Amino acid sequence: NKKLIRKKLNLKPYEIAVVVVGRFIFDKGHDVILNSIKNLNHLPIKLFFIGDHNTKWGRHIKNLVTELKLSSRVFFLGHRDDVRMLLSAMDILIQPSRREALGLSVLEALSAGIPVLASKVGGLPEIIKNGINGYLFDNENNNSLSALIEMLAKDPILRKKLSKGARKTYLSKFSVDRMIDGIIDVYNEILLNN
Repeated sequence: NKKLIRKKLNLKPYEIAVVVVGRFIFDKGHDVILNSIKNLNHLPIKLFFIGDHNTKWGRHIKNLVTELKLSSRVFFLGHRDDVRMLLSAMDILIQPSRREALGLSVLEALSAGIPVLASKVGGLPEIIKNGINGYLFDNENNNSLSALIEMLAKDPILRKKLSKGARKTYLSKFSVDRMIDGIIDVYNEILLNN
């Protein structure tokens, strides 16, 4: 239940829950999101990091949160087995990666109907379509990411539209039925060409 999870996370109904899911390594770009939200104090945003932060990079990020005076707005949830449930309470997933093949957390977000803001790296531009299920930003461009977060935070109608688009993207491209259809298509093509 979304309301119950938001209550457990201490989220007020008007607060915008932003989440980053992933291992605490440099490539995941946790610092990019922190540098992007540091100037958004005028917005009721809370940022949640899901992933084991007991790494060298995790400690660096925790120090950066303190340095940027974001401790009251940034929360470390650690490694979790209930990511899918937690995602249901979030408003925006951010994938600020410096390098990324596809990003399982992006697929989980789309499945949960969560709009995604992702850097234009790896396979992410193939999944995230501007204005359909989220927006892409240039890798490490804090200002661009800041502007996108602000736009989504201020526009619940846009978030709802992107949420529907996210779910639609997932069902049309990544659901089990769609995957099976894709595999059958590949086999049929092989059989026809032999």
